Amino acid sequence: MAFTDDVVRCQHPRAGLRAALLWSVTMAIGMTPCRAAPAQQPTECELKAAILYNLAKFVEWPESTFSSPDAPLGIGVLGEDPFGAALPEAVRDRLVAGHPIEIRRFAQPDAVRGCQVLFIALPRGEIPRVLRELAPHGVLTVGEGERFARAGGVIALVMEENRVAFAINLSAAERANLTLSSKLLRLARRVERWPVAAGNS
Repeated sequence: MAFTDDVVRCQHPRAGLRAALLWSVTMAIGMTPCRAAPAQQPTECELKAAILYNLAKFVEWPESTFSSPDAPLGIGVLGEDPFGAALPEAVRDRLVAGHPIEIRRFAQPDAVRGCQVLFIALPRGEIPRVLRELAPHGVLTVGEGERFARAGGVIALVMEENRVAFAINLSAAERANLTLSSKLLRLARRVERWPVAAGNS
């Protein structure tokens, strides 16, 4: 069970990733139509994969995060992967601030290593603990539904009138020592300072 009922599983991603990437950039990152689309338009999962990649371009991590200017930027998925092949296709041959992208998948929270961006797709009851533990470690946590941000996640993807929007928890971003661009904040559906419980350091 995912964090909200809006999670869509992509078992067979189709062509259209280029459109998804273009849409997610030109249509303000996440404000992109995605459900019930004509055949040539991207699926919801393809759009969310493209959004996940594009979100990373509007975030600054502490200098100590990367061992070198061309060290990989890890995008991880924790739990049941909703993207399938859509996420690797979305980031193929792409860079974020000069960093090549590596996709990593984790079944258990204790296995998470080397990720700057982490999409969390765990059962609802497990998410607050994982967010508390990750809070001080410089990870851009992304999940489904506004409750994810309220629980301490940095960015929550939210379905709104057939669009993928997003909410931001500024307290969580600050706790993780992440700097979010002003453009990203302007594009967010909602920006709040929801409380973040102290995690393990």
